Amino acid sequence: MVHIIPLSVAQRRLDTGNGMQYPQGSPIGGAMQGLGDHLSAVAERYQQMKEQQEAFDAELARRRFDGEIAQAEDEARRRTRRPMAAACMRPCMARSIRTMAE
Repeated sequence: MVHIIPLSVAQRRLDTGNGMQYPQGSPIGGAMQGLGDHLSAVAERYQQMKEQQEAFDAELARRRFDGEIAQAEDEARRRTRRPMAAACMRPCMARSIRTMAE
């Protein structure tokens, strides 16, 4: 079911009635301002904590990545040592076999 609000009703301003007027403003307004200040402080503290957590997570990720790089470099060094040693031995062995055959 669709409710249609007449345009004349939708554009009317809110009727505040005959509310009491306070000389220094409404006590509710003061309380709301205090609540707003408190919520702003809470939001600021939350933002600080969030930034600290993000910095901590980034540091952990950096250390993990550095460890993975070091591990990959060590593995690459180990792999390049073995084939080079075998590659050096083959020509040397071939020369000694030729020398022995002559």
